[in-house]
Amino acid sequence: MDMDYGHAKFLDILQGQRATIAKALERLEHRAAEVMYKHEQWFNWVRQCQNEEEENRDKEQKKVKQEAALFKRHWKAAEQRMREYRAKEDKKRQNAFLDKIYKERLAEQDTEDDSDMDWDPIEDVLEDNRGNFIGNESADGTPSTETPTKSAKKKKKSKSKSKTPSTSAAATPAPSSGKKPTVTAQPVQEPIPDKSLIETRAEMHVRLKNGTEYNQDKIVGLMVAGTMENPIIDTKTVSFPEHQITKLLEEVLEIKHLLFCRLLLGHATLLPVALRSDSVEEFLADPEVTSSTLRDLCLKMERPGLQEIRDACADLFRSDKDEEEEDEDMAETDFKQVEGNDPFDRRILKPRRGKGALPDQWISRRDRNKAKNAQSKNLSELLPNVGGAAVEFRQQKQSKNKKVRVKICGRNIWNYPSDKAMHRGGWLQFCILAKDSRLQDAMELCRHWDEFFELNILAAWHYFPGANWAEWVGNRARQQMLQLGFIMYFQSDKPDAMDLTVRHQSGGRSSQFRRSHAVFEARNFICAHIKRDDQMLFKAHRIRKGVDIYGPAEYILRTLYRDEGSHRIYHLEAGDQSKHTIWDDLNSDRTRFFYGETSKENREKWNKLLESGEADTTVNDNHSSRLFYNQADVLEDAVLFPEEQSSESINPLQIGSIEPIKKWEDEGLSLQAWVNGADLLNSDTEDESEEDSGGDDDEVLEDDDGSSEWEDDDDDEAYSDDDEADPLMAKMLQKFMEEAKSKPDLPEATEESFMTFLDREKARIFKEVWHKADLEPNAQEHYLEMLDMVKSCRKFIQRDDDPKFSDRMTRLHLKIMDALDMPMDLGRDLNKALCKIHPFFYPNFLDSERGTRLKDSLLFKQEERAKSPPDVRTHISNKYRSKEFWANLDSETKKMKDKDDLEALPEEWDVTVRPIIAHLFKSGVLRTRADTWHSGQAFAAVESHRPTSDLFIDFRSQKNEIPRGMSTPHSIPDFKPTVSAFAAKNPKARFSILRLWSAAYFYPLMIGPDNHDPTSFRDLVGRNFIWMFVPKDMPCSEYSIHHSASQRIAPYKKWFGDRVVLKRDKFLILGKDMEECMMLTAAVTWCVQTKPWRWEVDLWKSFVNVEAGFVEGLDDRWLD
Repeated sequence: MDMDYGHAKFLDILQGQRATIAKALERLEHRAAEVMYKHEQWFNWVRQCQNEEEENRDKEQKKVKQEAALFKRHWKAAEQRMREYRAKEDKKRQNAFLDKIYKERLAEQDTEDDSDMDWDPIEDVLEDNRGNFIGNESADGTPSTETPTKSAKKKKKSKSKSKTPSTSAAATPAPSSGKKPTVTAQPVQEPIPDKSLIETRAEMHVRLKNGTEYNQDKIVGLMVAGTMENPIIDTKTVSFPEHQITKLLEEVLEIKHLLFCRLLLGHATLLPVALRSDSVEEFLADPEVTSSTLRDLCLKMERPGLQEIRDACADLFRSDKDEEEEDEDMAETDFKQVEGNDPFDRRILKPRRGKGALPDQWISRRDRNKAKNAQSKNLSELLPNVGGAAVEFRQQKQSKNKKVRVKICGRNIWNYPSDKAMHRGGWLQFCILAKDSRLQDAMELCRHWDEFFELNILAAWHYFPGANWAEWVGNRARQQMLQLGFIMYFQSDKPDAMDLTVRHQSGGRSSQFRRSHAVFEARNFICAHIKRDDQMLFKAHRIRKGVDIYGPAEYILRTLYRDEGSHRIYHLEAGDQSKHTIWDDLNSDRTRFFYGETSKENREKWNKLLESGEADTTVNDNHSSRLFYNQADVLEDAVLFPEEQSSESINPLQIGSIEPIKKWEDEGLSLQAWVNGADLLNSDTEDESEEDSGGDDDEVLEDDDGSSEWEDDDDDEAYSDDDEADPLMAKMLQKFMEEAKSKPDLPEATEESFMTFLDREKARIFKEVWHKADLEPNAQEHYLEMLDMVKSCRKFIQRDDDPKFSDRMTRLHLKIMDALDMPMDLGRDLNKALCKIHPFFYPNFLDSERGTRLKDSLLFKQEERAKSPPDVRTHISNKYRSKEFWANLDSETKKMKDKDDLEALPEEWDVTVRPIIAHLFKSGVLRTRADTWHSGQAFAAVESHRPTSDLFIDFRSQKNEIPRGMSTPHSIPDFKPTVSAFAAKNPKARFSILRLWSAAYFYPLMIGPDNHDPTSFRDLVGRNFIWMFVPKDMPCSEYSIHHSASQRIAPYKKWFGDRVVLKRDKFLILGKDMEECMMLTAAVTWCVQTKPWRWEVDLWKSFVNVEAGFVEGLDDRWLD
C-alpha cells in the first residue's frame, strides 16, 4: 500500500533547487571575482592618469611662470628701447627747432645794426628772467641795485625783442610789462614768480591803517556789544596809528630779510655764496647765483610756508642770552660719535645677514644718492672764518644737536629754528604777513600750552588784525570758556539730545507678556582743548564775582591796554605807567557785571541802573543766586575733591575716582581670584586681612568644609567624651559624609562654586559702598572696631587652652547647626556669628591678651551706650510723615513761579543738602540721571527730636499703596510690653535686641533698573539723580525692609517659634536663660549675615544679653 502523501517528492524538489542555487552562487562568485579584478585594474589606471595630469599641470605652471618672467624682461627691454627712441626723436625735434630759430635769427640780422650782431636769444631770456627774479626780491622788501651796464643792456634787449615775431605756442610772455614774449626751447614751461602775488609796502600800510573786513562766514554765534572784549561791534579788523605802522613795517622788512637768510641756509647750492656775502645786494650780484637757483628761491619767497614765516618771526624776537643758556644746558649732555667715522665705534663682529633679509632701516635710492653727494663736499671749505677760526661742522666728537650762529648775507642767524614759545610781537607779525591764515593755523604752530592759551586770549580781545582770526570768539559763551582755559572747537547742541531720546515699555503685570524695554539714548557733547595736568583745572575755577572769570588770563590782561578813541587793544610796553591796563579796567569801580538775556528790555534796564548808580558788581534783578561760587559749592567740593585742599600738586590719576560698583560693572570681576579660591573666604574685611597677617596670626581659622573651626589639633583632650561616642558629633559626621556623596559632578560643582564667588564679590563691593556712604558720626571708626573685635575673638577661641570652654562652644555650634539643618559649607558663617556675640556672654575674651585693648570700649558698656541715642534722622517714610513736617516745604514751594523755579527755595537748604548728596554720589549710592524727569524733590528740614537740619526727599507725588504680599511692621506690638510679659513668666530670662545695619538715608536693599524712575529725584540746583538702593523716604520703605528681613528667618520659623520677634529692621530675642539666649542670638545673627552675605548686625545699635529692666529703660528712639 503506497502511503506517500507527497513528502518525498517535495524533498526531492528542495534538493534539486538546492543544487541549482549552489551552482548559481558559484557562478556569481566567479563573476564577482572577475568584476572586482577588472575594477582594481581600472582604479590603478585612473590613479595613474590622475598622477600624470598633476605632473603635467605642475609643468605647465612652471612653464607659464617662466614665460611670464621672460615676457616681463622683454617688455622692460622694449620699454627701455622706446624711451631711448623717444629721447632721440625729441632731441632731433629740438635740434630742428633750434636750427629753424637760428636760421630765422640769421635772416633778421641782415636788417639790424652791426651793434646787434652778437645778440643771443637764449642768453637774453636768461638775463631777462634774472632781472625779474631780482625785482621780485625787491618787491619782497629785499633791496637790490642795478649797474648802468645792466640798464643799458635791458634797453637794448627791449629794442631787439620788439622786432622778434611770435612764431609758436611755446612763446611765453614775461611777467613784466613792456616786454615782448620770448621763445623757449623746452617743451615744458617752468614756473616763474608773479610780482602781483606779493603785497607791497604801500598796500600793507593801507591795510594796517584802515583794517580789513571780517570774514563773517567763519564767525559762529552772536558777537555781543558792550562787553569788555567787544565795547563796540566793528566789521573791520584792528587798525594801528601811524607811528606803530612805521615800526611794524620796519619789522616786516627785517623779518623778510631773516626769512630770505633762513631759506638760503637750507639751500646747498647758494649757501657758500651767502656765507661769503656781506649783504643781499652782494649776494644777488654774485655770478655764481644762477637763474635756475634764483628762480627756486624766488618761488619760496613768493609763497613761503606758515612754518617758515613763524620761524622768521621768532628769529626777530630771539634772545641771544636765552640761546646761550640753552647751549650751556646742551653742553652737559652726553656727546655721541657718529657710527662709521670713529674707528673705536665700529662693531668688531657683525652677524652675516641672510639672503632676502630686511634691513634695519630702509633708505630709498634717492636718499642714498643725496647722502652720497652731501658727503662728497667738504663743508669746512664752504664756510668762512668766524672770529679768526673756521666753523667746523664735523660729526666726530660733536653733539647731535650742536647749535651755532652763522653769518648769511651780513646777518647773524642761528642754524636751527627756535623751539621756544614765540613772543607776542612775533605772532602779531605772523598775522600781518600771513594775512589769509586762520587762527587754527597759528595754533598748530604753537610750542606749548601757555603760548597756545595766550594766542587764543589775544584773539578773543581782537589783538590781531586777521580777517579769519575771529571765528572762535564770536560766541559769548565760548569766549568765557576760553578765558577759563577750556578752549572749545566743536559743540553739539542742535538738535537737543533729549528730543532724540526715546524710551518705550511693553508688557508688564497687567499683560500676558513679560515686561520689555526699548531705549534709544542720545547725548550732546563738546570737544575742547585743555591743558594736560593743569592744576587749575583740577582745582577748578572758583568764580565768586564777575571779574574772577578773567583770573586765568590775568597775566596777559596786565600787559594790554585799550585806546579810548578807537577802543582797540594794544600791547603795553614794559615800564609804561601812563595807561590803564585791561586788568585795571576790569577791577575798576566803573565796571559792572550783569547776568541775563541780551534783549532790548534788559539793555534799557541795565542802562537805567548804571545811570542811577544802583547797579551792583555782582547782583541785578535777573541775577541767579547760584550763578557764582557759594558756600554750598565749597562744601560740595570738599566732599567730591578733598585732594584739592592739599598744597601739594595733584596726581591726575587720582582725580575723579570711580565708585566701586561702577568700576566693577565696567571692568568685571577677577577670575584669577576665583581660581585662587577667593570664594572660600568671607567677603568682610577681617577675613581678607587674616590671610595677609603675619606672626602668630598666620593660622587659618577654618578648613574648607568649615566643620573643624573649633578643633585644636595639638590637644587630644579637647573634648570630654570620645567623638564616636557622642551622638551629636556622630550625627553631624554622618551628615557631612552624605553631603559629600551628594555633591554634583564637576561641571555643576564648578558653576555652583562660581556663583558663590560672584555672590561674595557683590557682597564685598556693596558693603564697601554702603559703609562709605554712612554719614553718622564716628560710623567708620565704629565699624572697623567691630570687625577687629570679631577677628580677634575668632583667633582667641581657636587657640583657647580651656578644654571645657572649647567643648561647650563646639557643642553649641553643632547644636545650632543640627537645629537649623544648616549645610556644612555654611558652618563658617555660624562661627563668625558666634564670635560676634561671644564677648557679650563670656568675659574670658575681654580678659585675655587679645581682648584687653577692647575691654574699655563703649561697645561692651551697653548701659552707658544706651544713654546716647544715635544722632541721625529717623527712618519714617513719606507715607507716615505728619502734616506739620510738610508745612514749611509747602509754604516755600508756593513762592515758586513754576515747577522749575528752584531759585525761590531757601539757599540754606542748598547748604545742607548739597554736601550730603555729594557724599552719597561719590560713594556710589546715587547716580546721575540722563534726562530731566524726576519723581521726587530734595529739600532740607528739621525733625522734632533733633535741631539739626537734614536731607529729605518729597515723594508724595507717588501712590502710597502698600505692596501686595507684604505685612505691615506697624501691626507688631512694641518690644517693651513683650519683654515685660515674658520676664514675668521666666525669672532668669535674658534678652537681645539685634538691629540690621543701615545708613541714615537708605536700606541695604537693591533697586532694579525698572524701579529707578519711581526713586529718582532732583536736587536744589536742578540736577537729577537715581537711587541704587532703597531710600528710607520712599513711600512704604518700612514694608520693604520688614518683608526682606522676615524672609531671612522664615525657613526657621518653626524652630524659633515666638522667641524671635521682628519689627522692621530689629529682632527681639527672648531667652529663658543665658544659654538659650546665646543660642537664639547666634542663630538670628547667622540668618542675617549668611548667604548672600550682604547684611550685617550692627552691634553699636544692638543690645545683647540684657535683662528686662534694661530694655524697659531704653529710650524709645532705640526701639522705634
